[in-house]
Amino acid sequence: MAEQIETMEDLKTELEESLRKGPMDANYQELKDAMEKKEVFSVKILTSVKGGVTTEVNGIRAFIPLSQLSADYIENADSYINKTVEAVVISVDETKNSVIMSVREIEAEKKRQAKEAKLNSFKVGEDYEGVVDGLTDFGAFVDLGDGVKGLVHISRICNRRLKAPSDVLKVGDKVKVKLLEVKGNKLSLSMKEFDESAPEPRERKERPDRVERADREDHVEYTEEAISTSLAGLLSGIKVK
Repeated sequence: MAEQIETMEDLKTELEESLRKGPMDANYQELKDAMEKKEVFSVKILTSVKGGVTTEVNGIRAFIPLSQLSADYIENADSYINKTVEAVVISVDETKNSVIMSVREIEAEKKRQAKEAKLNSFKVGEDYEGVVDGLTDFGAFVDLGDGVKGLVHISRICNRRLKAPSDVLKVGDKVKVKLLEVKGNKLSLSMKEFDESAPEPRERKERPDRVERADREDHVEYTEEAISTSLAGLLSGIKVK
C-alpha cells in the first residue's frame, strides 16, 4: 500500500512538473520566433546586476548586458531600474534558462533610419548650418545633425590661403556651409561663399624667356627664339649691292 501511495505521489509530481514545464517551453519557442522576426518588446528593468540588468519577457527572466543597454557608453546601470525600454531578443537557450536582450540594437536602427532620412533630404547647392566636429591638415569635418558629417576642404574654408584649418576654426564652432557634392554618404561642403573678406589677389608669374607684345589687341606673345628667327629670315632676303 505504501508502495502504491509512493507511486501515486511520484506520478503527481511528474504531472505537476510537466504542466509547469510545458507552457515554459512554449514561451521559449515564442521568444525564438520573436528573435528571428526581430520583434520589439517593451520591458521594465527590474534589477541591476554585475555586468548588466534584468527584466522579464513572456514570463521569463531575461538579461540585458551593460554593453547592450544603450548605444552610448554607460558606466552605472542603476539609473535604469524601474524604467521601461524597448528591446529585442538576441539569444535564447532554454537548456540554460538563458534569454539575452538588447536595447542597443533598437537605438542603432533608429539612428540609421534618421541618418538615411537626413541624407535623402540634402540638395546640392543648398545652404546648411552645422558644427565643426573635427579638424585635420586637409580640412574640417562639419556635423550636420543625425550623425551626418561633411568635409570642407582647406581650400574651401575662406578666401585666403591657410596653413591649417585651425588658423580660423576650432571644434565646436557653428558654421554655415554650402553643399557641393554628395557621393554615397560622403558630403563635400564649402564655406568660402559666406566669407566676407575679399579674395587674395592672384600672383602673376612672368617667364624671362618671353617678350609680351602689349600693343596688339590679342596680346600674342613671342619668344626670343622666334624673334631671332624672324629677323634672320628678314636679313636673308636683303641683297647687298
